Amino acid sequence: SKMVRTAAEQARTAMARTERGPQEFFREWDKGSKPLRFAILARFSEKCTGMTEDEIEKFFGFGGSLVLARFCAWLRVTFGQGDSMSFQIFEAVKVFIAPVNSSRYTIEFVEQGGALTALEYLTLPNGHETTKTAALEILHIVAQAGPKFRVVLRECEAARYITEYRDGGGKDIELAQDLLTAIQQEAE
Repeated sequence: SKMVRTAAEQARTAMARTERGPQEFFREWDKGSKPLRFAILARFSEKCTGMTEDEIEKFFGFGGSLVLARFCAWLRVTFGQGDSMSFQIFEAVKVFIAPVNSSRYTIEFVEQGGALTALEYLTLPNGHETTKTAALEILHIVAQAGPKFRVVLRECEAARYITEYRDGGGKDIELAQDLLTAIQQEAE
């Protein structure tokens, strides 16, 4: 009899297939169920944390931008539907926009509406605090990426979202205040 594979086993397989070419990863992601995508996100974060942009590109056969685009789209699709999924997506996005990487992925994340989605997540009344902290961390990385990113965050009314989070009982007040300060910095 054929055994049913768990989502975690399927995710390991999807990540292993990536080494044979990005199309395999995209196929697994695109046809994947919500549990499979969750497992792929977790496995991706585990395997790729600390990689540089070049290493991510090589790992995905120069399809890193396509992977980030899928993660950003899934963030918008699942917005407010489940905190564990949003948390995993934020963690995966951090791999792309982490300080070891260039601003390319940060630009793509912002252009795809990721920063605005993270800001909106801060004010979800039923959002979990760990996911809101992950959103704050993402936004802090974006703000630290340079003056042009801080301008974009100001244009997205980031201060309003962050103040609403802070004044609404958000738990990570220090990170929220640091982010507000970072956003207000002028060009260096």
